[in-house]
Amino acid sequence: MDNGPLATEDGLRLGGDALEALQVLHDGYGLLHRDVKPSNILTGLEDGELRAKITDFGLSATLPGTETVLSTMLTAGTAQYMNLAALL
Repeated sequence: MDNGPLATEDGLRLGGDALEALQVLHDGYGLLHRDVKPSNILTGLEDGELRAKITDFGLSATLPGTETVLSTMLTAGTAQYMNLAALL
């Protein structure tokens, strides 16, 4: 992997990976990421192919009407890095 432009095939695969992950979060777990940006998409080689993973769920929220383990937990996290609203 070099620092040059991505090949079209790699770009399409990375975009597809990110979109698939977001769909699984939304449809499978009732979660909205709410902070999708390039720095929250990690890339690396997996079985010799460039792949993408979604990270940083600090601003994620559950969809209305969705109850998950995450939505029933009390506030958790490191206070210095949490959204102020989560501490209230």
